[in-house]
Amino acid sequence: MKKIERRQKIVDAGRILFATQGFEQTTMQNIADEAEIGVATVFRHFPRKELILFEIVSQLYKDQIPRFEHIENLGISPLEKLNLILEAYIDYLSEENFEMTKILETFELYVAFYDVEDEVLAQIQRVFRLIPALITRILEQGQQDGSIRRNLESPKIVTTIINLFGTAIKKYSLHASTKSIASYMPAVEELYTVKDFLIEHVIKNNEKEAET
Repeated sequence: MKKIERRQKIVDAGRILFATQGFEQTTMQNIADEAEIGVATVFRHFPRKELILFEIVSQLYKDQIPRFEHIENLGISPLEKLNLILEAYIDYLSEENFEMTKILETFELYVAFYDVEDEVLAQIQRVFRLIPALITRILEQGQQDGSIRRNLESPKIVTTIINLFGTAIKKYSLHASTKSIASYMPAVEELYTVKDFLIEHVIKNNEKEAET
């Protein structure tokens, strides 16, 4: 087996175990057993367990980039592109992707409570910036053609989409499978309502722009 194949087997094993039994409960030996390779090999590729988690999250984000780039390159208006981007977010973090959402939540909790090496964090941030940069380009295209308000600050809108909108979707995905509390969490229809509010907010309104 080639080195790159062994590395990917480790990542795939970690993805399964972190999602099913949790990051804290998973040991390097568990990952080695799931990947059907020696634990020493796991440590050679990933000296620490959290490095496997970081690689999983990076791959999850990279896997989604082609879908968002496809939307960006469609021959439609920037406003239509933004609408499709938001719908893609809903699909991306929906109940069907519960495993992925759980891993992303684990990652966010880890970086919130533990120190991450600057070099490792920089690598992750480079991946994370790809989708916000794409959304920013679409917003700027809309401002140039007049379909999106020019008095909007693109970074604020992108932050809203990534943080607030994304968080609501993740919470729905994580809790949708828990029947006892699912009724208190946002339904898919409500997520689409949030999307519509965001679209309405960015649409150019000549009267409002004249007042600002």
